[in-house]
Amino acid sequence: MTIKEKPKEYSHIEELVVEGKHAIAIQLINKFKEKGEYNLRDYLLYNLLECEILFQQGLWEDMFKLAEETYKESLELGDDFIAIDALFEMAEALIWLGEPIKYEHIIKQGNDLLKIKNQKHSLEYKQREAKLFYIEGFFCAWIKNDADQAMKNLEQSITLFESLKDKVGLTKSLLISSFVFGTLKGEADNAIKLTERSLALSEECNSKYLVGFSLLMMGVNYAFFKGDYDHSIKFFEQGLIKFKELNNKYNIAVTFSYIGSVYMSKGDLGKALEYAELGLALAKEVNNKLRIAENFVILASIYSFKGEIDSCIRFYEQSLKIFKDIDSKVGMATVFNNLAGVNRIIGDVERALECIESSIKLNNEIGNSWAVANNYDYLIQILIDKGDVSRAQKEIEKLEQLKNQINNEQINLLYLFDKALVLKISSRIRDRGKAEEILKQIIEDERVEYGITVEVLFNLCELLLTELSMTNELKVLEEINSYTAQLLDIAEKSNSFILFAEIYFLKAKLALLTLDVKNARRFLTQAQKIAERFTLNQLAAKIKLEHNNLREQLSMWEKIKKTDISLAERIKLTGVDTQMKQILRESTIISTQITKEKIKVHRERKVCLVCKGEILGYTYICQCDAVYCQNCAQALTDLENVCWVCNAPIDTSKPTKPYKEEKMEETDTTKYKFKK
Repeated sequence: MTIKEKPKEYSHIEELVVEGKHAIAIQLINKFKEKGEYNLRDYLLYNLLECEILFQQGLWEDMFKLAEETYKESLELGDDFIAIDALFEMAEALIWLGEPIKYEHIIKQGNDLLKIKNQKHSLEYKQREAKLFYIEGFFCAWIKNDADQAMKNLEQSITLFESLKDKVGLTKSLLISSFVFGTLKGEADNAIKLTERSLALSEECNSKYLVGFSLLMMGVNYAFFKGDYDHSIKFFEQGLIKFKELNNKYNIAVTFSYIGSVYMSKGDLGKALEYAELGLALAKEVNNKLRIAENFVILASIYSFKGEIDSCIRFYEQSLKIFKDIDSKVGMATVFNNLAGVNRIIGDVERALECIESSIKLNNEIGNSWAVANNYDYLIQILIDKGDVSRAQKEIEKLEQLKNQINNEQINLLYLFDKALVLKISSRIRDRGKAEEILKQIIEDERVEYGITVEVLFNLCELLLTELSMTNELKVLEEINSYTAQLLDIAEKSNSFILFAEIYFLKAKLALLTLDVKNARRFLTQAQKIAERFTLNQLAAKIKLEHNNLREQLSMWEKIKKTDISLAERIKLTGVDTQMKQILRESTIISTQITKEKIKVHRERKVCLVCKGEILGYTYICQCDAVYCQNCAQALTDLENVCWVCNAPIDTSKPTKPYKEEKMEETDTTKYKFKK
């Protein structure tokens, strides 16, 4: 069929659909159908336009049903091109609905029918061929996460759409290509260039939907590949305006979820939870199973950061059930991998092992070697926890084979890291020395990602802690403190509050090893205030309990100062070795907040010296210019009533308090020098 054979009103209505003027377009389509002066071909063409409207509104099930109806009627008509168009509409809807098995059946029908036409040089054939390559590329990227196969299809679709001067088709192909380069290949610069081009093209063709989707992808690229959260939220908010105008509840839900993920990365877990729940509510309203499952994954991640593991596991299990129902192997593999990490944290090694083996099996079926390599990292650490060193060494060999196949810098470093972990648990001093050598080699490598750096530094601390208990040499403790200083520097630059809290908690116990009760209490206060400020509730409760215990043991630590108790005995008293092991189990969650890009865009802000949170309300400013939020100023007054920088009194109406005083006095906040 050619353009000339379409109804005279068709081009105008098609233009309205592209511009997102759906109400007017539907009104004109209904008016056309009500006249009854049309043939079946014209009727089906308008059905396909209605499918596009439903696509832009995110109503995939309705889109599929209408396309299916159109396909059946096209068979009666005998118009193969309309039949192919309807099958392609059905296939695209099924991708969004997350139904790969149905998709593969439908796309095969469309492909077979196109082959039968055998009109490769006709305009009609090229238009469908371009659409086929786009849909296949979309499926490989979105459902299979197969970057190479996705780009093979998308590059052909881009070439064809360019030759056809089809800006809408070209924009859609560029957007999915951006997803491939950003999410699947980790090439942020290429992803952003493609999204910028798609945004310009979508504005040229005045497509409200594609402008919104381009802004959504810009937000994703800036947030998760550049770490520029402020700009990403602006892009998301601009995209929301477009999606709300289109009444596209699906993409509104997606955008809310992404904003929630951004706030999670910023450490604002309260706002993260708020947006994630908004996204989930809308996903349920549109009854999109894939979106609901993905929202459960985001909620699980938020609760894992909060330390609320029961809630975290519950949401992962809910998402897993849906992924199984829709047969999403990618979704199942991701959740099993994450569940392995969570169960490792709570010490359920058997369940962790079961989950990671399931993830490896699924990723092998998908053919995602990159994901399998990352699975092996978890598997090796779980086997070490289990004490199965023999199998851990065998899995290291498999990871080495994968490393050689993939030939990727980060996988190479991951292999070295896991090799060091196996050496680290050896009873032989030579092996432990080799482990330390490899770990130091990794952190000196400029290519290493900051997430791995955090895990490496924690493991170096544990190695040295063992050495400290054996040698009783304070120089070893100095080296541990140098590594915790590096971790604090990363936390400062990346704004990672969970890392801040964990490090200050660790430093409190390290301070007790040198009987420095004053700094131990300061570090505990700081760790607790950070955890409370950023709703890390479980961690805050654990730190508070530790601080209460220390207050009750002040006299004991005063007596210890007069004895010759060894560092090894002090390590046992503080429990720092046990705490270090727990941190290592949690280090993967902690390290996911740290990216090189996030550190690049860090800017100085007006933050509280204690809790590291941005000060939005009242501020206490000391004479030395140290800045405290109201909450922390009150806490410091209760603790010792001195500024941590210059030791000047915070509340001048009260005396400074030595640490032997256990009774906490009430604070008169009116004496503070608060400034708005």
